[in-house]
Amino acid sequence: MRIDGKSVLVTGGATGIGFALAKAFYQKGGRVAICGRRENVLEDAKKKMPPLRTFTCDVTNTAACRAMLQELEERFGGIDILVNNASIFQLAEQLDEAEDPSTVATEIGINLLAPMQLTQLFLPHLRSRPGAAVINVTSSLALAPAAAANIYCATKAGLHSFTIGLRDQLSGSGIKVFELMAPLTDTPMSEGVPQKKYSPRKLAQETIHAVSNDRYEIRAGRVKAFYWLHRVTPGLASRIVQYV
Repeated sequence: MRIDGKSVLVTGGATGIGFALAKAFYQKGGRVAICGRRENVLEDAKKKMPPLRTFTCDVTNTAACRAMLQELEERFGGIDILVNNASIFQLAEQLDEAEDPSTVATEIGINLLAPMQLTQLFLPHLRSRPGAAVINVTSSLALAPAAAANIYCATKAGLHSFTIGLRDQLSGSGIKVFELMAPLTDTPMSEGVPQKKYSPRKLAQETIHAVSNDRYEIRAGRVKAFYWLHRVTPGLASRIVQYV
C-alpha cells in the first residue's frame, strides 16, 4: 500500500518503537499524529520532530478516545492508518500475593483491551478512507511466553489472535490489517532486560518496507528465525525465552 500522503495515528508514539515508527512514516511522506498519556513526554517528542501532531489521551479511557477521534477529524482531517503500539511491560511476579492485583488489570487494559476497543471505535471512520489500514504491534513473546513477564506475554498473544481474526473479518472491506511482531527492542520499556536489543530505527524501517509491499505479517529482526524455530521445536523456543 502507499504511505505517501496518508495520515497516521501512532498510539504511545512519543518514545521507543512508537516514536521510531512515527518518524519512519513521516520520512516516507505520511502526515503523522501521536498520542500518549503524559503531556511532557509528548512535548519532548514534538521538539525532536516539530511536524508531529500530538494528542493527550489515555487509550484505556473510551470517552477520551472518542474525543481524540473527533479532534483528529476536525484538526487533522482524519486518519488512514491506525497503529496500535501503546503498551507496558512489567518484569515482576504479578501473581504473587504481595503484589497489587490492579497491576494485572492495568497491563491487560493497556496492552489488549485498548487496541481492541480503539480499533472498534475507529473502524467506521477507516471504512470511509480509501486505502486504510490497522497495524497492531505485538511481540515474539506472543508465540512463547516468558515466565518473568507472564501477563505481558498473554496480552501480546491475545493481540496476535485478535489481529488474525480482524484480518479475516475485514477481508474485502478495503482495510488492510498488519501485525508487527517485534523482537526485544532498545527502548525505555526494556531498560531492565539485560540482553542484546534490536534498533528501533531498523525495526521501523523493516515495518515501512513490509507495509509498502503489503506483507501483513511482519516478523522483524530475530523474530523471523524464532518464528520458524517455534514451529519446528516449540519446546526449545519456550526454553530460550525464559532467559528474557
